Amino acid sequence: MRITYFVIIILIFTLFISCDESFSPKAPYDERYSLNCIIRGDTSFQVATTYKSYNVPNINPYENNEDSFIDGAFIRIWRGNDEISIFRDSTMEINDKSKFNSDIKYYYINGFIPNEGDSLEIEALLPNGRRLRSNTKIPFGVKRNEHNSDLIVTRSSKDFIRTNWIIKNQNQIYLPKLFIDYLENENGVNIRKEKIIPWKKLKVNDAIKYIYPSPSGDYFIDYDIDIIREAMEDISKNDTEKEKYTIISIILELSVFDENLTTYYFTVGLDGNSFAIGLDEGDYSNIENGFGIFGSFFTQKFKIGLSKPYVNSFGYIFYE
Repeated sequence: MRITYFVIIILIFTLFISCDESFSPKAPYDERYSLNCIIRGDTSFQVATTYKSYNVPNINPYENNEDSFIDGAFIRIWRGNDEISIFRDSTMEINDKSKFNSDIKYYYINGFIPNEGDSLEIEALLPNGRRLRSNTKIPFGVKRNEHNSDLIVTRSSKDFIRTNWIIKNQNQIYLPKLFIDYLENENGVNIRKEKIIPWKKLKVNDAIKYIYPSPSGDYFIDYDIDIIREAMEDISKNDTEKEKYTIISIILELSVFDENLTTYYFTVGLDGNSFAIGLDEGDYSNIENGFGIFGSFFTQKFKIGLSKPYVNSFGYIFYE
């Protein structure tokens, strides 16, 4: 999870440090500064980055091979009026240094867990005296509407499994992920694993294409029972020893994004399950006196049970 978090942060900054694109093939170089920080409500480890724009001899931004990370920034975050946390600097070692001959640099705080509805403010004082500021409000959690949700999968389940949630704030978007939580016996040791379940499948040019959910404002999601069955079968694909697998449950993991990330998502028109950014996408920033994103999200999990006859029908062991 932490590596994924770093990837989100590092990819986000590329939008704001790339060369300016205008009618001219190459506009005059204008040094710009970015601050990026995505606060997670489900962890105590938070990361921020600061970068400056770079210039290249020609018009290809990928010609740059110098790390544009800003060292020596003083970054702090406020929760309310008086609680302040200060970020420390650190590095993460990487093996592939074909692009930059340096490790990934970042700022972090540990032990900072926000609560839903918290108002946060961040400020980065750069070595040249420039101050970058922004604020966010931690999104509100949701509750599962158990009356309108399917809480267990059985051999007699209908054609789809629905999860419906009750919201507190309409200006949020949600990213669901459904997976099977199971154990696989490897050399006498049960290893806990997960199998992600696709949302839909399509036939494209005689080939099957699986689709996974994208962030949206919907308050429910349906999964086809046949796709769930295929995922269950795929756990032990090409393995005749079905009893090696113990099925615990199905989990719906729901990520909730704040208004800043919601606006960012719909502004740049992202596809898929990440906040990866390309150089040709439109700008969005909520950083005062600079560029970047200061937003927040957290992840909730809802358990969906599996009946023992349903699990046993695949030859698997039912977790008790």
